[in-house]
Amino acid sequence: MFVGETYSWVPTSWEGSNGIVSALGKKGGVHGRIVYINENHRYFTAEANVGGVIIRESFKF
Repeated sequence: MFVGETYSWVPTSWEGSNGIVSALGKKGGVHGRIVYINENHRYFTAEANVGGVIIRESFKF
């Protein structure tokens, strides 16, 4: 795993400036990239651009 690597996931929840909620996440997830890795606390953060809205989510490993 490294910063910049592609990553796909199903978002936990979607809320944006437009109140975006989409079924896309339930159908196959979003595709983005890893932007941060914290090895000491064992988590990483990924982000994706979905319909012009940047979403970020952190995951434990």
